[in-house]
Amino acid sequence: MTAIIHYSDAPVVSSVADGRLLLSHDSLQIIRLCLQPGEAIEPHVNPFAVVVFVLSGEGKMEVTGQETTVSEGTLIDFEPGVARGFVNSGSGPFVLLVIKKL
Repeated sequence: MTAIIHYSDAPVVSSVADGRLLLSHDSLQIIRLCLQPGEAIEPHVNPFAVVVFVLSGEGKMEVTGQETTVSEGTLIDFEPGVARGFVNSGSGPFVLLVIKKL
């Protein structure tokens, strides 16, 4: 079976950012997050690996207390149990593709 899903039709998964669940399988979830200027996802930990790809914009990423700037084209591969958070420090949308390896 082939599924074609536009992000605006996908279920909302975040009350902080415009988060949409694009795909969910037994061991994988793909989420599109869009943070507007000043919006943040507070540092948090998951018991599974997570890959984040910055689709557009620029923001600050906090990983285990250390802050760095990330921008379009950046890929971050988080091991399970790593605390991380993001804030849109730019002037336009900060769009992330989040892949959860459950």
